[in-house]
Amino acid sequence: VEHMAFNGTKHFAGQEITGFMESIGMQFGPNLNAFTTFDDTTFVLQVPTDRNDILEKAFLILEDWAQHVTFDGREIDKERGVIVEEWRQGRGAGARLQDKLFPVILEGSRYAARNPIGSRALLETFPHERLKQFYRDWYRTDLMAVVAVGDFDPPAIEALIRKRFGPIPAPVAPKPRPAYPVPDHPGTRYAIATDPELPAASITIFNKLPIREQSTVLSYRERIIDHLYAAMFNARLNEVSQRADAPFIGAGVDRGIFVRTTEVAMLSAMTQPDRIGRALEALVTEATRVERHGFTASELEREKRNLLRVYDQALAEKDKDESAPLAAEYIRNFLTDESLPGIAWEHQMH
Repeated sequence: VEHMAFNGTKHFAGQEITGFMESIGMQFGPNLNAFTTFDDTTFVLQVPTDRNDILEKAFLILEDWAQHVTFDGREIDKERGVIVEEWRQGRGAGARLQDKLFPVILEGSRYAARNPIGSRALLETFPHERLKQFYRDWYRTDLMAVVAVGDFDPPAIEALIRKRFGPIPAPVAPKPRPAYPVPDHPGTRYAIATDPELPAASITIFNKLPIREQSTVLSYRERIIDHLYAAMFNARLNEVSQRADAPFIGAGVDRGIFVRTTEVAMLSAMTQPDRIGRALEALVTEATRVERHGFTASELEREKRNLLRVYDQALAEKDKDESAPLAAEYIRNFLTDESLPGIAWEHQMH
């Protein structure tokens, strides 16, 4: 469905959307793109803001994507081959590892059996109507947001959004959007995967966690704690990696949203194939040391200063921000409810 949005809409037949973007100096990829994850699809248009006719046409494209993709049968069948090739090119070492890893991490969940791109057999045989039904079911105003960031007059852009999207009717008896949990399991599970194309050996410890509230002051404070914890832990792991006979080349800790219903905390390391056991032991040793004894006051103060420097610089350079990172913040706000208070508030909070 994502691909078909670029292959014919009510006002842009065939490849006319790509043609229009190229005519104003934009390119498919950097300035015109889309991507689909397990849980959402995002379309991206980057256009000049100094010409009203270009802005009008860009918002017409967005409106067409929202309600007027044509799904011409010949274009669908042509696009099958394009997506099969995308699937084939994506079948590298990373994908083969994912095939081993995801069924273990996501076992018992719908996510374990639903890779966003699908299977080759399905791509080659799905009926045209299946795409149209998916589009009717899920491309709905109650599930959509329009994010606009740039050097423009906000009231004028708001008027364009209302003009293009206000008349789209609200869904009648919309299909409920399911939430697929990732269940807990007893004990520790593991997956082992080898591949000749891998440049190095790696090990990752995953800890699945319930999704947290994202939009409160308390949740923002928790994320500051997450950052400080990761920074202190990563500094220790970096010290280990500098030793003469280090068990790993590099290592790190992180936490974030894995799928819509689940967060994951990760502890990972890159190492040599003959040091995997040592790397695992070192990771668990450092994690246990933190669990039992915490961090020192000097470690915390150092990372506080480092984090404050980052936010001092971000506040000082707030008028130099590029559009894309700001748009990404708005998108996360819509998709995961991540708070969006602005850099001045964030600086003060830190």
